[in-house]
Parts: sequence; structure tokens; C-alpha cells
Amino acid sequence: MNLIFVLLFLILQSARAEPIPVTLLGDHNYYPYSYVEHNKLKGLYPMIIRRVLSRMPHYHATLEGVPWKRGLKLLEKGKAFALFPPYKHEATRPYIAPYSTPLLAETVAVFCREEILTTSRPRWPEDYYGLTVGINLGFELGGDAFWVAVKDKKIELKEYGSNRLNLVKLLIAGQTDCYVNDRQAVLLSWNQLAQENCRSLEPVEEGAIVSVEYGHLGYTNQAPERYPYKADFVQAFDHEVEALQHSGELQQLIEAYWQRLMPTETNSHQR
Repeated sequence: MNLIFVLLFLILQSARAEPIPVTLLGDHNYYPYSYVEHNKLKGLYPMIIRRVLSRMPHYHATLEGVPWKRGLKLLEKGKAFALFPPYKHEATRPYIAPYSTPLLAETVAVFCREEILTTSRPRWPEDYYGLTVGINLGFELGGDAFWVAVKDKKIELKEYGSNRLNLVKLLIAGQTDCYVNDRQAVLLSWNQLAQENCRSLEPVEEGAIVSVEYGHLGYTNQAPERYPYKADFVQAFDHEVEALQHSGELQQLIEAYWQRLMPTETNSHQR
């Protein structure tokens, strides 16, 4: 019965020849990947997604920035269609299915104050036992062994709402020893904070590589009656992402974005 309803809906939409309105949510505070500035959702993921959507004229999509945990909650309740850019955590987020074709690879690393890394700490998370580690609120980073260490109180976890706030707590307030997030996001946020800060800001030092994660567009699997176009949208979106990948255009977009943002001095603070 549901399949008949979906097919009927798509036939009627096609007959009307009007684009189907769709709202996609994005993290509002994940610089430089997805963030709100001057009331507009900006960043690398919105840029990629807008390029994909430009090849899907039968949909009229609106991109809206929301706090990450709120976006996840809306997916869980079936009150939002899709959210970007979740990593694929099927066990802990059973309400997200499917995930789109991967949009981007992110290298997740741990960054610490310089004095923390005077001792070599190449192993994650064992070499970070006894330390206080910050992550972004609602992010599921670090791997299973890290979360076991947090549960066993071998590592103290602090969660803050943004890259910037985590760096302030690390480098200025000294309330954390290290910070785990995507490498590019940390380095660019550090550079932005250093430029704005009136006093000298010590560099972040990169420790262990935690993982390589892939950002997706994640769809709710709740309240399917609200989104009769879901199957068609999912298929069309993946098709266009893969077409951009195969043509090389997606990689060109990504490289051009980093070239615009990444000052040469930022890389000097990697270990």
C-alpha cells in the first residue's frame, strides 16, 4: 500500500511539473565544513550539496542550519528529512537510514597543548589516559576504545558546542588537555581564533591520528508517510554525487575550497 502511495505521489508531482520542496538540515557550527554566517548556511558540505542539487531540478531544496544535537533529535523523531554531515554510526543512530554516498573524507586527530606532547603519545587512546579530552557536543568521535576509557574514567570527557569553544577551553582556559576533531577544522579554527585574539595564542600540537571518517547526508527512517519522495530523492542524490566523483568535478570543488581558506602558515602547527 505504501509503495502504491509513493508511486502515485511521484506521478502526480511529475504531471504537475513542479519541483518537490525538500528541507535539508546542516550543522550550524562546524567551521569550515558547515556553519551559519550572516543567516546563510556556508561551508564545504553546503557547497557540495548545492552543486549536487543543481543537477536535480525536480527538487527545490532549502538548506537550513541547526545545532547538531537538535538536528539528530529531529531525525530521530521523524520531524526532519535529512541532516549533514553525520559519520556512519548505525549502531548508535538506528533512526538514520540510509546514508548517502560518502561526500568527503575527514581525518580525525587529537590536538593538545604543547606541554602535553613533550611526552610522545602515538597510541590512541592508551597514551591519553589520565587526561581531559574535549569534543564537540553530540559528536561520536574517538572510537569504541575511547568511549570505554571514558566510561571507565581513564579519560575525562568534556563536550562543548563548537570548534572555537573547544579551543578556548584548551588553549586559554586550560580546562582540557586535548581536543579531538577533524584536522582541517581544528587548524582553520585555530588560525581564525589566533587572528581575532588580542594576545599571543600558543599553537595546537597534533598528536595521534584517531581515524578517517566520511561525512554523508543522513536520512531519517522514521515517519515515512511524511516523505513519500524519499526513495526517489535518495537514488537521485547518490547518482549525482557519483557522477561528480567520476568526472573529477567533486575533487576540484574540494581542492579549490581549501586553497581559498588555508593560509600557508596554518600547516606549520602540525606535528
